[in-house]
Amino acid sequence: SFKIKSGLNREELFKKHNDTIYELDKITSANEFANGISTIRKLIVGFAEGNVLETCIGVSNNLRFYNNDKVKKITGIDYSPNAIELAISKDVRNLDIDYLLEDAEKFHYKAHIQRQ
Repeated sequence: SFKIKSGLNREELFKKHNDTIYELDKITSANEFANGISTIRKLIVGFAEGNVLETCIGVSNNLRFYNNDKVKKITGIDYSPNAIELAISKDVRNLDIDYLLEDAEKFHYKAHIQRQ
């Protein structure tokens, strides 16, 4: 188990993220537009095509920028059950998304794709 500067181990960090995801969503949503981050997201996500792996989907601020004509399927993973719940609630565009409760460091995308 690793330690980060906060002194939290991996499991404690995961729990803290899960417990604070709704608060994080409010903070990031309010600051995204004001800081120009939405413009950058739109530009970067606009390049996505085919099958997309969105690791740490978290508060899912990228979802609104995917182009349905270019992106076939999105696999969104996060280790936080609350983040997955939040991401699903924000999916208003009916994108083809698999939401998976996974640790990005341990996720095997190739195996996931082969199972489908």
